[in-house]
Amino acid sequence: MAWDLESVGAWSYQEVGSGTATVTPALPSGVSSGDLLLVRAANRQDTGFATPSGYTLLFADTAGRNALFGKIAGGSESAPNVSSGSAGATQFGATIGRFSGAPASIAGIVHATAETTWNSSADISTPARTVTVDNILEIYLGLKHSDVGPTVDAPNSSTLINEGRTSGLAYGSNFWAPWAWRAQTTAEHISASAFDTASTSTQTHFGGVVTLVGLGIDPVTVTDVDTDETITTTQEDVVVTGTNFKASQSTGKVEILQGENTVEQTIVAWADDEITFDVDQGSLTTGAATLRVTNSEGTSGDLGITLTDPGGIVSVTLTSLHSPASGRITAEGELMAGDILEARGVGGGAAPAGLTLNPDGTFQFADGSTPTSFECRCYDSGLTSYGAWAVQAIA
Repeated sequence: MAWDLESVGAWSYQEVGSGTATVTPALPSGVSSGDLLLVRAANRQDTGFATPSGYTLLFADTAGRNALFGKIAGGSESAPNVSSGSAGATQFGATIGRFSGAPASIAGIVHATAETTWNSSADISTPARTVTVDNILEIYLGLKHSDVGPTVDAPNSSTLINEGRTSGLAYGSNFWAPWAWRAQTTAEHISASAFDTASTSTQTHFGGVVTLVGLGIDPVTVTDVDTDETITTTQEDVVVTGTNFKASQSTGKVEILQGENTVEQTIVAWADDEITFDVDQGSLTTGAATLRVTNSEGTSGDLGITLTDPGGIVSVTLTSLHSPASGRITAEGELMAGDILEARGVGGGAAPAGLTLNPDGTFQFADGSTPTSFECRCYDSGLTSYGAWAVQAIA
């Protein structure tokens, strides 16, 4: 089961001139047994945090400004008291998010953490982190002095949970404590990023990222494509078999990848163990490619395939160009080595019998079989796309 944010409670805030600050943030709506409850706490001063009763400390930065506590919800939950760690003037706040997709136990849920501290800029920077396991929940935390944002873009295309914007303080300047989340289904590197803001105020800020391990996600396996893993560039009703495609398509998709080109295919039917699609060639050429099935949970599986021309197509990859150009096929943009020429009959039928396309852009016919014309198009290896079919007349 993939991670998802189900609901979030309101931001709760307290300012004290001395003593310990304590807030009781509201529980999110719809809490049920097995949910992960995350308490995000923020402290404008360096007095740290006390762990709420029944919760586990998952992350606290070394500056005592950002903290994350968690628990797996039971049958009945009440709002926790969240406090600063020691007495002193402070501005303190917390909010709670409810997530599905959690493991049964909070033990071992933290995969890794990282932080940035005492930076000074308009945005709140967040650190890089390498993720080595699948199905991770990324939580981004930030706190900035003397500013209230707001967030324009959250780190690494994550989704903002709450801004934590607090102003009008008696014992200190404003502060801004946003947090955000993102689910990552496969192991990969998390880039350094930031809570980008429209504010131009350069102030001290602190950022952190916490990666949490979720439930295991059943892998997608692709076992067969059209019985022999070979399909044509115009084929319809191609059948793909495998496992864990999910019963309905929803956000699922089938793609064919070839080098830098990725072309999404047209789905005809979708079931948990079988998908039918029509080939959309797009910028793909004949030769080796990869078919990828991605299910509605964002989990993918690949299988190597071969793309071939449909019957009646003649093709060649150019290696050099005949000179002068008047003695070969030409295009609106100059042909280049690496481009692919394709030929067919006028109107889309089979290429004329006896036609040979040469790798220098010339062509020839067998004796006695020269037609009056045929259609030709070019795959531009620089633009990685096909041009339109055009008629090549033969004088």
